[in-house]
Amino acid sequence: MHCEQCRRPLQHAREICQACNQELSYPTSSNSNKALGAGRYRCPACNGFFDHWATTLVPRNARWYTPQSELATCPLCEEALQWKREVEPAQLSAGFQGAALGMAYALWLTIPTPLLEGAEEHLGRWFGLLIPLLLGAMFLIAVRPYTPRTGQGVGGFVLAQPQPYRKPQFWASLIFGIAIMASVRIAPQAAQLYLWCAWLGLAAAGCLAAVVWRRSVERQQRLHTPDSAAPSPTRLS
Repeated sequence: MHCEQCRRPLQHAREICQACNQELSYPTSSNSNKALGAGRYRCPACNGFFDHWATTLVPRNARWYTPQSELATCPLCEEALQWKREVEPAQLSAGFQGAALGMAYALWLTIPTPLLEGAEEHLGRWFGLLIPLLLGAMFLIAVRPYTPRTGQGVGGFVLAQPQPYRKPQFWASLIFGIAIMASVRIAPQAAQLYLWCAWLGLAAAGCLAAVVWRRSVERQQRLHTPDSAAPSPTRLS
């Protein structure tokens, strides 16, 4: 038996030529699942199949002070991959993101002193720290949708592409921030707490509306997304 590429002699038909194996762009494997294409995922770069992807830190070979992020890679050819879902989570527009950021920041700056004093007196000294954490959690719930992890949900791997950053609109943050801070600061001392609580209730209602809207959009996307597992009309015929 000889290698079909370099014609070197082989001991038997199933033996892998070590010289050609090192010259290939990715190593040849004797694993039957990879050879027959029986893996769960397919690499768009080398068209190989695998069940478990690898991970690498990007940018690669960065210095110690350069921040790195983890990226999925193909275990066969080490190409950087990205998990692409058929139904992507819905995100708020940049204007609504700016409004949410402005409200959260302004509410944090205008926390009434009687609220902090009452929380420390009746609930504990450190309870006042939960108010900024509550505002941050509301902002993240409204703006950041839950994203399934890599490999979860219906989808597949594609070549890694830079993700566009949706920057919140500054004008929306400025409008809501000035409105909240001006109304709370100008109001009489006795009415500041009630006015601040009213703005907090409006922010909570907006957070709930964002969650309901996101669920509705994702439900509509699932209804209009064709099922890849369903047989096509041409197959039926």
